[in-house]
Amino acid sequence: MEWRAVYRVLHSFTLFIYATLVWFCTYVLDSKSIFSRFRDSSLNSTDAPFLMVDRPIQNLDHIVFVIYEDNLSVATICHLIIICINLQIRDISIIAKSMSNSHVSKMVTSHLRKTHGVVCLEGDTDKNVLRYRVYSKERLSNVHFLDLNSGHNMLSSAAKSISSSGISITPDMVEKTLQNIFPMSPVSLTLIFGPPSLAGLLPWQSIDTEILKWSSHTEMSSSDFINILHTYCAIVKRWGR
Repeated sequence: MEWRAVYRVLHSFTLFIYATLVWFCTYVLDSKSIFSRFRDSSLNSTDAPFLMVDRPIQNLDHIVFVIYEDNLSVATICHLIIICINLQIRDISIIAKSMSNSHVSKMVTSHLRKTHGVVCLEGDTDKNVLRYRVYSKERLSNVHFLDLNSGHNMLSSAAKSISSSGISITPDMVEKTLQNIFPMSPVSLTLIFGPPSLAGLLPWQSIDTEILKWSSHTEMSSSDFINILHTYCAIVKRWGR
């Protein structure tokens, strides 16, 4: 009788160990595999939602990617846009040195539609900014395409508008004029790729944006981008913003 009791205990313990090993192999190792693919920028639409980044980044409403490199990787830019949409970043701006904003917008939106199955709807546009409303997994972001000289042109338009108004110049009036010309949320983070330069930055970005740099957008993996966002969050927290 005692041997039967011992046998049952050992049998139950063996089943418990077996079930634990099955759970470990099924869930833990599979999660590690997915995370490894995410880290190496190979996560695609068939995987689980973006691991570890599926929540908004505090105080990050508008991010600008400024690419000073001669070669533009459309696939990389689209991948970054998808992550930003998943993070519920409301406004995303793209500025590329190597080609016009119209060319970039056509290539990027085409790639987003064909490769990621994303809905891209053209919004209000003007000669300086091409705007699209981009939907992915029931989340929406506004993607803006600008040229290197778009900021200079908009600032010139603002100056002409202010000078022709004939009223006293105040900071509030200047800000309102700029907002009418470029009706978007203030730029929270500017991410620069390539040789250091300030060309192409929106003239009023220096007021409240954080400017961070990465050597090349083609060398940025998903984990690199998330680390950049963590750096931004640490800076914002340190300055109490």
